[in-house]
Amino acid sequence: MRQATKDDDAAVRTLSDRAAGKRRDARTLYRQALADSAGSGVTHSPGCPAGGYCDHLVRRSRALDDQAAALDRQAADLQRDQRPERAARAAEQSRLTALAGSERAANAEAVRGDSGFGARTAAMWHMVTADFWGVGVYYLGIALLLVALDCAAIGLKFASRGNAYERNEARAARLREHEAALIHEREVHDARTYGDATAKVIADGIEAASHDVQLAHAATERARAVLHTAVIVDPADLERRFWDDRIEA
Repeated sequence: MRQATKDDDAAVRTLSDRAAGKRRDARTLYRQALADSAGSGVTHSPGCPAGGYCDHLVRRSRALDDQAAALDRQAADLQRDQRPERAARAAEQSRLTALAGSERAANAEAVRGDSGFGARTAAMWHMVTADFWGVGVYYLGIALLLVALDCAAIGLKFASRGNAYERNEARAARLREHEAALIHEREVHDARTYGDATAKVIADGIEAASHDVQLAHAATERARAVLHTAVIVDPADLERRFWDDRIEA
């Protein structure tokens, strides 16, 4: 349909190009007729008498204009005749485009619906059961080959000590693990040391505080005793002093 539209456009364009070419030729002939009528043309005689060269150029120019007009009418008629077919092709193209879009959407939805492992397994099982000696044997051989390759790779791993790259990677991994273990032990030791120091500081603070409390209590008791001695006097001491003074007198 696109090619048919291009062919129609090419046919109309061909008629239009031919009409434009005839108009250019008509303008050229008309300019030559004007130059001849002015005395600077082929005949070098002024005027444009009937039947002369100038009149011949004018008639040819008019004939080319008429042909160009006829070609324009043909092009217009052709476009008018092509219009129903163009409309039908455009409608058909739109319908096909919409149909293709819906088909693509349906296919995409079907692919998304059948893209899971279960759907693929079901499809494979259907093909195996439908054609066991063809597809079934093929899938069975592929499965056995893959299992054999996996077993061979595991066996080679156990049988060999690895290449130089693997040994270097294992050595680097063990070195990193050893460094991590040393760092962890150092952190544990630092944390334990910090805890012991903190506990010692706290214990010393508690002991100093208790010692200060004991000193305060002792000072208080001593002050109370001194004050009691200075303020309160025993009556026996007063009587003994009185008789001592009588005897001396």
